[in-house]
Amino acid sequence: MTWRIDYDEKHCIINVIYQGTVSKKDIHKSVISIVENLHFNFTVKILADFSRVRRLSITVLEIYELPYDFKFFGLSQNFIKALVISKKSKTLEKLKFYETVFVNNCHRIKIFEESKPAFEWLIAHL
Repeated sequence: MTWRIDYDEKHCIINVIYQGTVSKKDIHKSVISIVENLHFNFTVKILADFSRVRRLSITVLEIYELPYDFKFFGLSQNFIKALVISKKSKTLEKLKFYETVFVNNCHRIKIFEESKPAFEWLIAHL
């Protein structure tokens, strides 16, 4: 599996860690699990760690369509998502576009280079 998910009960944050090569299908499967966890745990905070991803196997058009896909899977705009990505990562440009697409669709999302500031940003919201 290219991703795993857990829940930080103390801070009410869904943690998703991606690794290796991540495809659109992987993202869709993780979103279904995220939606289930958000509803089950009554939270809106997501920490998605892409720092171990070697390749993001998704096109620019597929990234552009993701907000609509997320809505289809039940992930509305009321979530807060922090993305962690290495500055030296080959996936940085795609994830910056991912951030732009979601911000332009009225989502609260932000990219960080390290987990700690991402975590602190999530805690400070809501």
